[in-house]
Order: sequence, then structure tokens, then C-alpha cells
Amino acid sequence: MLEKIMKILSNWYLQYELVTCIYVFEPWEKKLLNGLIVLIISLVAYSSYVYLPHYTMSLLTHMNILDSENVVVDYRYAES
Repeated sequence: MLEKIMKILSNWYLQYELVTCIYVFEPWEKKLLNGLIVLIISLVAYSSYVYLPHYTMSLLTHMNILDSENVVVDYRYAES
């Protein structure tokens, strides 16, 4: 079972390398590029988690899709 999962993950990584043409790079270039891709994806995920719900609620109340009397939009952000 574990061997089958490893084979599937290996095939997915091979497809990723072929689609992005990463297979022509040297190992250190692959690590650098993969690190940048992971960084960008994680920043997009974090900013979507933090800002998108507030923006969506504001947009829906502004477009009168939601009743603004029943929706409380908090404009304060959580302090770190």
C-alpha cells in the first residue's frame, strides 16, 4: 500500500517537472524554484484566509445581496 502511494506521488512529481520544464535545471536550481513556488502558494493561501472573508462580506453587503442590518462587519484586524 505504501509502495503504491509512493509510486503515485513519484508520478505526480514527474508530471510536475515535465509540465514546468524543471527537469532541465540543476538540483540547486530545482530547490530554489520549488522553494519560491511553495512560498508564493503559502502567501496566497494565508492572505486568502485572512482577508477574503472580510472582503466577501463587505462586497455582498455593498451589493445589497445581504441585509446590512443583520450583518456586522468588523473593520478591526486581529493584532499579532
